[in-house]
Amino acid sequence: MKRKNSYIRFFLSFTLFVLINNWGFCLPGLNAQEPMEEVVYFTDGSIVRGFIIHINREKIRIGQPDGTIIERPVALLYRFYSKRHFTEIYNQSLEAENLKPEGNAVK
Repeated sequence: MKRKNSYIRFFLSFTLFVLINNWGFCLPGLNAQEPMEEVVYFTDGSIVRGFIIHINREKIRIGQPDGTIIERPVALLYRFYSKRHFTEIYNQSLEAENLKPEGNAVK
């Protein structure tokens, strides 16, 4: 009988431990993903931290957490660090360009 009680205590304590440690995953507001910060290095030595909004052959646009958008020529781009793959960033930019109305289009 003593042995059965020790197994029950172990099982209850283990279950309680697992539930307490994983409680954050059960709450919907706590596990929302924050926007990823990306770091862009330029040839003039400047470093910009934020979220790459747009990149193409001519320019790169970086949104910062305070809401400002920095636009620089890609010719000055040295390298950048992102958890996203470059093709994901580039394809997102292409989709955004295709959604924009063209300037010379007839309405």
